[in-house]
Amino acid sequence: MKKHLAAWILISASAVSFAVAAPAWSKAETRISAIELYDWVKVLTGKEFGGRLSGHPGYDKAARWAAAKFESWGLRPIDEKQGYLQSFPSPLSVVESAALEAEVWKSEGDKESVTAVLTAEAMKDFLPLVFSDSGETTSDLVFVGWGISAPELGYDDFAGVDVRGKFAMCFRGTPTRDPRFQYHDEHRTRMKVAKDKGAVGLVYIYPEVSIHPNGDFTPGFTPMMISEDFADQLFKEQGITSARIRRDLQTYRRPISFPVQARLKYRVKTHFDPAAESYNIVGWIEGRDPRLRREVVILGGHFDGVGEHMGFFCPAANDNASGSAVLMGVAKALADPSIRPKRSILVVLFGGEEKGMQGSDYFADNLPPQFEKMAAMFNYDMVGAGDRAFASVSVEPAGLKEALLKADESSALMAATRPMTPPGVRGGDVTAFFNKGVPCVYFMTNGPFPDYHRPGDSIYRVNPEIMADLARLTLRAAYLFADR
Repeated sequence: MKKHLAAWILISASAVSFAVAAPAWSKAETRISAIELYDWVKVLTGKEFGGRLSGHPGYDKAARWAAAKFESWGLRPIDEKQGYLQSFPSPLSVVESAALEAEVWKSEGDKESVTAVLTAEAMKDFLPLVFSDSGETTSDLVFVGWGISAPELGYDDFAGVDVRGKFAMCFRGTPTRDPRFQYHDEHRTRMKVAKDKGAVGLVYIYPEVSIHPNGDFTPGFTPMMISEDFADQLFKEQGITSARIRRDLQTYRRPISFPVQARLKYRVKTHFDPAAESYNIVGWIEGRDPRLRREVVILGGHFDGVGEHMGFFCPAANDNASGSAVLMGVAKALADPSIRPKRSILVVLFGGEEKGMQGSDYFADNLPPQFEKMAAMFNYDMVGAGDRAFASVSVEPAGLKEALLKADESSALMAATRPMTPPGVRGGDVTAFFNKGVPCVYFMTNGPFPDYHRPGDSIYRVNPEIMADLARLTLRAAYLFADR
């Protein structure tokens, strides 16, 4: 009798487990392939797309390629007129050539004698900032700390020094963590201040030089970036190093500004097109609930890179062909008719992030009219390197984090989550949505991330498995939150 009872229990249990419905996303997520995502990264990092600098013909070609994918999978366009491409202004600047020499000198009474003549190597010692004007200048150099002039906060790196007709040299950063300094840490602010003070250009000191297009073209202004090693050679006759000066600025939290015993000879040639435009690539699926379908869960990440300048081609694989490939994988899966949550889900590949979140700012201010509310925004940036993921998550509503953790139960991909706080000046595409009160999730992976904004950010930095795992996790989390 016990044997028959045990058999009945076993059969009954099997019947119950067999009757449990598979998750709504189970069929759709089989459309996500690690190899396919990797192949998309390979395509996006090809020379034909020119490093995907927004406003450049190479970016336009890449955008049309991605839009054709959305269409072939059956995602819905924004509207009949725009199709899958939402345009926005994106002035284009490309650096064609540049050269930098420096004379280091010492004082002997009333005389100056040159002790070293340095020829800087591009991509090793220096790089122009992409939004530089063309020009040729030989001028003295003045160090101005963080390059911040904020008298209203009781701080001014330009007080007591004269930068008129000279290069102003500084670090990127702020004297304290006071959030009121965030505005002054923006490239645009720092450039404007230096220009208004009369400087011919701003010289950033970075540990390693890289390509940066985030700023405004300013006529007659020629900003650049130099490495800490090259800066140390400029400081040599004064017996100091960039590491020492940075440490003193951080320790004493007061301006340390002085003329540098060096003179720069700088030449740069750029091409500038103020009328250039770029595109967000947008596709979506409609929710099944007649009332809630006008609410939308947005899955986004930037599609653009930093381009090719002076012959240095940056493939922009991890930053951010990886995030774009993840989102394309989710978009393809969402096109499966078996998955239809209550709310709509929209996938958008943003342009212009590297220029200062141009595309995401435009999209957040110009939500397609078929939607009346942004229910949440998931952001993906540099998610192709490493084997674990991290996420910053809005505290409210609690259901957002719950959906993420529930979705991760079958993958255990998430190493940690943390509450999202105001992103500040370096927050990426999530910033425009977070500032509008939209609940947000910001994904990154554990890296490493060498060759940021450099030619080495190639396909060889990317792990196809973590991209596919994150795409599947995203599909589950987005569905759970959109279907609540």
